[in-house]
Amino acid sequence: MKTASTHLKDRLGLNLPWNVLLSQRAVIQVRRDYVVFGHVNGKKSKARVQECILCQKRYSNVKLRTVNACAGLLDVRRPCFVYFPQGLDSTIFDIHPSHPGY
Repeated sequence: MKTASTHLKDRLGLNLPWNVLLSQRAVIQVRRDYVVFGHVNGKKSKARVQECILCQKRYSNVKLRTVNACAGLLDVRRPCFVYFPQGLDSTIFDIHPSHPGY
């Protein structure tokens, strides 16, 4: 299994534009759980039910719900519908780096 830094190093060799590399880094960080999408009483937690950091509503899978449905990320999600017109689900975290939507 490749590490996050290995994925980034692979992308650097492709001479991609800087904004694409930044987007790749963001996707890797989300996939690796480096980005926290939920909290319990304002603190980072591994609890099953957490509050969304954007809308403060409670969900059992806050990462999936925040990325796929929270109104706070609508503008960020909109470009994803080009590659995933049926909508986003948990497969967004499992797509292969060779997929155009990655």
